[in-house]
Amino acid sequence: MNYIDEAFYELAQVATSGNKAGVKQIMANSFRELGAELQRRAAEYFARYGFWGASIDEVINQRADTLLRRDKGFVWLYERLEDWRSKFTLTAFLQSWLAFRAPALGNAVETLFPEYFDLDVFEFGDSEVFADCGVYGGENILDFIKVCPDYKHIYGFEAEPKNFESCKRRLDGIGNMTLYNKCVYDMETVLRFTEHRDLSSSRVNSETDGAYTSSVSEIEAVALDTQIQEKITFIKMDIEGAEMKALAGAKAHIIDNKPKLAISVYHGNTDILDIPGVIDRYRDDYRFHLRYRGGDLIASELTLLAV
Repeated sequence: MNYIDEAFYELAQVATSGNKAGVKQIMANSFRELGAELQRRAAEYFARYGFWGASIDEVINQRADTLLRRDKGFVWLYERLEDWRSKFTLTAFLQSWLAFRAPALGNAVETLFPEYFDLDVFEFGDSEVFADCGVYGGENILDFIKVCPDYKHIYGFEAEPKNFESCKRRLDGIGNMTLYNKCVYDMETVLRFTEHRDLSSSRVNSETDGAYTSSVSEIEAVALDTQIQEKITFIKMDIEGAEMKALAGAKAHIIDNKPKLAISVYHGNTDILDIPGVIDRYRDDYRFHLRYRGGDLIASELTLLAV
């Protein structure tokens, strides 16, 4: 057993202990040890984005539940990961949950490849059909074209109207591309859409988030299975907590075509387990990798790559 295994399985002893009170106490003590300024920054971050709990106590309680989960928990995920970089990343991510700050996360940050397009994981051909769910400003479409200039077609989905207009202008002139001012979901419907002042965190089906909310509107939602009829070869999702619903709406594509997947798994306390779990239920022959782009105080920007 090497040092990465040793570090993970030491953490796993806590995660499999069944002692929720003990796990919560470890996390609460770690938070108090951060010092006043880091406590303030962490509490403000959780309150601002609202994905993990409205208060530190709520974050700790929900994460303790996730750590202690038996069905396809962290040991299952660790043993499904294909490379040591992924295993190191998951270990550092869990350290940050228990200690709130994990310097090891800084060593896990991916800097070599464009975000979502790790060439050590993915191979790209000349018939790629890319579904970019959460286009934001178009950066990921431009990155995709760098690694796959001879693609067949790009479909982009962006729910936030200002982002949509901005990326249309930025991507003007790119061929074989269709952009939609829609969000992806598990069905065709109309959803409540909360626009934040930080447009990168605007999302569907959320409650008003106080001072951080600038407007609430409605947005058309579609399922990839009904919206795109041709074979999809690559799906990327970074859609602020709607990933599980969107994956359900892409179930047929995943089962029938086994597209490459790059899915954000940090927008909820259970996403890191739920998302690989649902992919595994759809097809059990995917190979999993994790890549990280966040900081060392708040564990964020974690992506599951599946191939």
